[in-house]
Amino acid sequence: QKQRQEAQKTVDMTLTRRHGPCKQIDEPADDDDHGSKVNSAKEPSNAVGVRWTPSMRSILPVFITLISITILAVGATVWFPKIWVLTCVTLLPIGFCAWSAFRPKTSRRIDQKLLPLTFVSTTVFAQLPPFLGFTVAAACIVVFSLITLPVKSCQPPFLRNVAPAKSSRMEKGSPLPVLYSVLLLVTILLTENFMVWVVSATFPAGQTAATAPPPLQDNGQNIVKLLVDGLTKSQVVGLRRLWNAQGGLVGCLGTCFILTEVFGKRQLYSLGTRAALTMAAARTIRTVSFLVTVLPSQNKFCYKQHFPYPPPTEWTEWFWVGLLPSKFGGCNDLIISGHATVTSTLACLSTSLSDDPVFCIALWTMVALDYMVEIFEGFHYSVDMWLGAVLVCLLWRVLKPVEESLSMRTELDKEGSSENKNSSNELVPWKPLMLLYITVAVLALLQMVVLPSWTANFMILLYTTSIAVLYLGFSLPSKDRSMAALHLHTAQHIMYCLLFMALGVYL
Repeated sequence: QKQRQEAQKTVDMTLTRRHGPCKQIDEPADDDDHGSKVNSAKEPSNAVGVRWTPSMRSILPVFITLISITILAVGATVWFPKIWVLTCVTLLPIGFCAWSAFRPKTSRRIDQKLLPLTFVSTTVFAQLPPFLGFTVAAACIVVFSLITLPVKSCQPPFLRNVAPAKSSRMEKGSPLPVLYSVLLLVTILLTENFMVWVVSATFPAGQTAATAPPPLQDNGQNIVKLLVDGLTKSQVVGLRRLWNAQGGLVGCLGTCFILTEVFGKRQLYSLGTRAALTMAAARTIRTVSFLVTVLPSQNKFCYKQHFPYPPPTEWTEWFWVGLLPSKFGGCNDLIISGHATVTSTLACLSTSLSDDPVFCIALWTMVALDYMVEIFEGFHYSVDMWLGAVLVCLLWRVLKPVEESLSMRTELDKEGSSENKNSSNELVPWKPLMLLYITVAVLALLQMVVLPSWTANFMILLYTTSIAVLYLGFSLPSKDRSMAALHLHTAQHIMYCLLFMALGVYL
């Protein structure tokens, strides 16, 4: 009888999780506990079939607050300057991120607060001079890489008790899939860069203001202009710099590394492979889209601002122009927005590691606000931004099985991983290793704040080559797995600095 009661309790709990509380029939309550559950299940509060989950309870106050503040903001424009009202309203998502990070709830772990805290911190640091913000970011990269060294004896003595050293390859999976996906992504980006020049050079009507066709009607841009009516362009762009949504997404990317490395929420390389393939697929669709249908630019002087006029006639010179980096974009590469593919991928990556619906809504709200300013400035049509976000979200969902399959693959057994963790031999003195890590980060920092922009591609090529060489050395047969793991971690640190430099220069 007791076993029968326990089995019935299990069935009740399963049905409750799937369909909500339901009536119990043909089984009397033989004890108080079971009877109380049956009685509570029959309460009329759930008679309509609506089951309020914790996520719904968290989201509902957010929507109510947003609607209330929007109504108050519309009324406040009568007494206060419009720029003040828009500043307060558009900073609300940052406030919700701060509330999500600091709200007093003991059940929330520190790893659940890191992402909203990072987004708030990047907004605060964006108000400082760029040099200070970049320096803090570079310092964080160095400290993070030193803490996560796979061989504990190679860590600086003052960091050895901060976090246990990990066997990177055992817990992250194989680095080869992410390496191949990154090489594929780089190839697609280089091809896209050349096609940006091709589509503009082969569209003669858009090369001069006199012959440029009129831009298409953009209802989304008309709505945005109506919302910011009365503000100057510099004021609207100033709001975008105040939000610093792009910087917040890059900061969340770094926090995702912490969540995978320190807290082990997901495998780093499988997650990185999914993100790289998502970006590669989106950029491929973007390249094909703007090649098959050419849309007129909203800026009639765009061609002369980006490319040589008239286009070169010699094929060597014509080909060379296509090899130059289109740092500020092109003119007719409109569908789909490359800016939207990057920011949407970072947003999908960040929200996939967060369990907080409030933070997810706030993050996507800031992304949407950033897109609205992009549309207002005329860099893209509304459909470009919309399709970029939707396409990336769908691709991210479709590629989920790729991450799941790679997460189950490991190339080192538990004995090898424990050998790495417990290695007591100092393979490399910690001082030269720390100096190497600092030098790599400082060079990336100098590229962003001191060196001219034309050297950025050479620095990116140098860092990419170094990563490839270290990965190649890692894949060679080696008796010392600890040394191989150390080489792999060094390549990983260079990759972090490469992302820091590339996103800082181009995004």
